[in-house]
Amino acid sequence: MKSKKHSIKQQVYDILKTRIFTQYYTSNEKINIMLLSQEFHISNAPIREALSKLESEGLVTFTQNSGHRVVRLRPKLCQDVIETALSLLLGNIELFAEKNMLQELTAYMEQTLQKQKDTASQDIFSFVSTAIHFDFGILTLFENKILTKLYENISDLLYLVILQYYQNHLEQFEISIAEHTEILSTLYEHDIESFKYHIKNHYKQMLSTIYTS
Repeated sequence: MKSKKHSIKQQVYDILKTRIFTQYYTSNEKINIMLLSQEFHISNAPIREALSKLESEGLVTFTQNSGHRVVRLRPKLCQDVIETALSLLLGNIELFAEKNMLQELTAYMEQTLQKQKDTASQDIFSFVSTAIHFDFGILTLFENKILTKLYENISDLLYLVILQYYQNHLEQFEISIAEHTEILSTLYEHDIESFKYHIKNHYKQMLSTIYTS
């Protein structure tokens, strides 16, 4: 592994994060530093630093007995992540109307819904990414650095949670697109309350399924 524009630590971080996101490493799987050191032909130090960064983002856990492991997606953690993201969205959606940004919001959701439809026949990773962007990517439209940071703090875990959900419920692909279409229709009528209602219902079943699994 050669360092060019990015440090070796950053390169290792990017590789490990990609492996977690693509489930090369699965939930609760141990990450062996020695094997990575041999694979990348580098010392343990940048690997440990990369794992420490992933730990700070909630993607990796560490204990003295078990070492570094991919975060285990327990039902309570999944529920907390979704509820937090949903609270951020619902708590700020009315700002779009107050800031006269409903047209911008509608255009964004039209584009992301089309992308979601396009990825439905591709791989699950692309589908999940576009589904999340439809629901929560709108938080970045405000260009509010604090709000964006709050969302970014949970966005990686949110991806893993939603990915796990769709992998366990592949039939939800078409249902998700239908529900997103209904959510978008509320914006054509500038009906914020209906928008919030459909968003909450969209995740109500998911939360119920995750919590009882």
